[in-house]
Amino acid sequence: MPAGRSPMSLRKSLSAEDAKKADVQRRLSELDEFTKAVDLDGARLKKVLAKKVADLQGLLAESTPRARQALRKVLVEGRLRCEPLQDGRRGYRFFRPGKLR
Repeated sequence: MPAGRSPMSLRKSLSAEDAKKADVQRRLSELDEFTKAVDLDGARLKKVLAKKVADLQGLLAESTPRARQALRKVLVEGRLRCEPLQDGRRGYRFFRPGKLR
């Protein structure tokens, strides 16, 4: 036992440390729950985004005039710059300056 410390003061110190430890463990478990919620929300957002992309692809494939009209509404300024994909896949990557409406 350290000099000058009574068993009672040591017990109080240990109790305080135990309370701090319990608080840290509680906070960690809350963070774990938050992380799970974010993961679930990310998965949900991925599904919603995939559906929106499919809807857009359907619109663009359906009718050339409607596709042009939709692109005019989205593109405020500038032209689309198209570059072939470099990772072995077929397709293009699109870039454009300006802002989306």
